[in-house]
Amino acid sequence: MNTKQPKIAVVTGAGSGIGRAVATELLRAGWSVALAG
Repeated sequence: MNTKQPKIAVVTGAGSGIGRAVATELLRAGWSVALAG
């Protein structure tokens, strides 16, 4: 049984600025990311 929880993040404002930077870094760290503009 796999007890490891997936890493999932929802990032708002992901089209530019801080939201985009956060989404990019989460993706690089292996997270599954849902983007919202």
